[in-house]
Amino acid sequence: MSSQHELGLAIDVSYDGFLHEDLLDSAVGRFMKEEGYKYGFVLRYPSGKEAITGYAFEAWHYRYVDPAPAKELTQKNIVLEEY
Repeated sequence: MSSQHELGLAIDVSYDGFLHEDLLDSAVGRFMKEEGYKYGFVLRYPSGKEAITGYAFEAWHYRYVDPAPAKELTQKNIVLEEY
């Protein structure tokens, strides 16, 4: 099975080239949280949704879904499994 990264659907976002749990507290993380949906990106494994996604929180893992669904996912605070 191919990963989201291998399929070109996901990116890992960083402020220094390393993965950080505190990414959302950084300027880069705030930008992705507030503006990423406009470019079609959603935080794939957010905190509090582990039971739904089946994955632990990953502050850096963003999935491309297209701007329209990304906006809806963001506004409703839901993940792909709930969409």
